[in-house]
Amino acid sequence: MERHKNRLDGAETSVRVDEVAQDVGEAPEDPSLQKGQTDVVWPSRFEWIRWVLQTWSWSLYDVLRNFVRYDLRSWSFLKVHVSLSFYYAFRSPPSLTRQYDTEPYGETPLVVAERIASLCRLQAKDIFFDLGCGTGRLAFWMADHVGCSVHAFDLVRPFVATGNVLAHNVELPVKFHCQNIEEVDFSIASCVYFYTTAFPDEGLSKVCESMYHTLPIGAYVVTVSTSMEPYDSHQCLGVWKEVSLRYPWGMTQLFVHRKTHGGKSQSKV
Repeated sequence: MERHKNRLDGAETSVRVDEVAQDVGEAPEDPSLQKGQTDVVWPSRFEWIRWVLQTWSWSLYDVLRNFVRYDLRSWSFLKVHVSLSFYYAFRSPPSLTRQYDTEPYGETPLVVAERIASLCRLQAKDIFFDLGCGTGRLAFWMADHVGCSVHAFDLVRPFVATGNVLAHNVELPVKFHCQNIEEVDFSIASCVYFYTTAFPDEGLSKVCESMYHTLPIGAYVVTVSTSMEPYDSHQCLGVWKEVSLRYPWGMTQLFVHRKTHGGKSQSKV
């Protein structure tokens, strides 16, 4: 009888411990799991294969769509596309970016570039600034399809050197600069595209300060995933429009700002 009573006391004690654990938000251990075993369910081989095929098919569709929609319309841009593919076939842009210890590399899809040109109503008379241009694909597209002059900025010297040589060969109005984004003079810009993803907060504040003093009133500032308003101490960059567009990593917010006041008294837009 006494042995049976001790068993009951132990059962009651374990129940009380489980109830206390649930009250404080700690779930009791699952006795069915062996030591070192977790309850994580890994995808099956079929699910992995399906994911790879979906990703590959979407990439192939994107390449074919861009080729038909953009490359076939312009012989100059087709030469740019082929040349960039050849230049960076054996030295990938992400690896070059890591060598120069700059921000993570990412490319803007040409569909997004076309939407930016439409939202900002870019024309041949405008001057487009691309901050963090990478290989310059977006810069060349703007110069070729819109006809505007483009200034592209990056700290990776191979991007800048290759871009200037290619711009000279295809005779497009694109100029590449090896310069820190925080030190750019925006006095001639009509539209600025800033790939702000993973850019430090302190750097964003410095860019806003530079835009307050040099960017013409009425100019557009387009940023990716981050609005400039929280970093703009002068409140001169207001969000004019916000759209959701697809980037390589998924749907992302695009913020279109317009400068309302500041150091430049006249607009060049």
